[in-house]
Amino acid sequence: MMFFIDFLNRGLRNYRILNNIGSDIIATLSILLFKLFSSNRIITTTTTITTMTISFGKYFGDNEVLLESDWKTFKKIASFLSPFHRTTFKIQGHKGTLDQILWTINILIEHYNKSFKRYSKSFQPNILRSWQIFDKYYTKIEAVSIYAVALILHPSRRLNYIKKNWKKEWQRPAFTNVKKLWESYQERRIVDNLVPPFSNESVLDEYDKIARKHTVIDSDGDEYKKYTRETTIPIQTSTLDWWLIEERRIIWPRLSQMAIDILSIPAISDKPERVFSGARRTISWDRIQLGEANIETTQCLKSWLSSGLISKGEGLEGGRTGV
Repeated sequence: MMFFIDFLNRGLRNYRILNNIGSDIIATLSILLFKLFSSNRIITTTTTITTMTISFGKYFGDNEVLLESDWKTFKKIASFLSPFHRTTFKIQGHKGTLDQILWTINILIEHYNKSFKRYSKSFQPNILRSWQIFDKYYTKIEAVSIYAVALILHPSRRLNYIKKNWKKEWQRPAFTNVKKLWESYQERRIVDNLVPPFSNESVLDEYDKIARKHTVIDSDGDEYKKYTRETTIPIQTSTLDWWLIEERRIIWPRLSQMAIDILSIPAISDKPERVFSGARRTISWDRIQLGEANIETTQCLKSWLSSGLISKGEGLEGGRTGV
């Protein structure tokens, strides 16, 4: 929610100066607007506005009464921030792979262009400030070729998406960097995907051994060229799951290795940040001497519980966890 917070800090500060609203009410409005925005509830009726004004009346000064026109302004801010809210939730979690980063950024760029024309001139400076911060991070992402690689590795986009939506001066450097990365994988040894990881060769029976011998993997030619020349297809799963299917790993043995390496990288660091936050709550002043091993055990158990790998009645040896 970086863009949301920055937009409030800058936009509402200017709004307070123009309308002589105190800092206390601005802080209250920030919390209120965030709750309304995150829950997808927008104030539209006079009755609701009156109720909320009374609820937060203790924060209002004599000259700090919010009018209906003020609430319309906040509704406009929430409407502008809606795509950012959608983006934040779309790229987090186990389905948030790197191929979604540039794709969602391109959506937000188009949103900026439309918003700058749609909203009034009084609102445009706030949009422009937000856009400047957005562009700073976009420039950093654009300089890293791995994001373009992830975008091309999406079977619904491939090269066609970049050719259609990017400027021509951006396309050549992206394609060149992707080709360089692919060349580093092109000379790698092909991993035998027909045998499950950590399996023992002796486990295979005579049928499996003969089947492996007769399995033909076409290692000649350029897998990347073959992949990018194929027609784009829609998928109903994440890009990483699509590449993990054994059929793709047989058809593109080296390219699938590159895809799995890249798409396994989390799009954003929400999960590690949650682990750090959870550990901070675990290590209170009363538990400051827990020790590294106990903290690690507690965090692992908490993660396993939330993932459904174990139940609350189970411990490491069948006892209760106490978590």
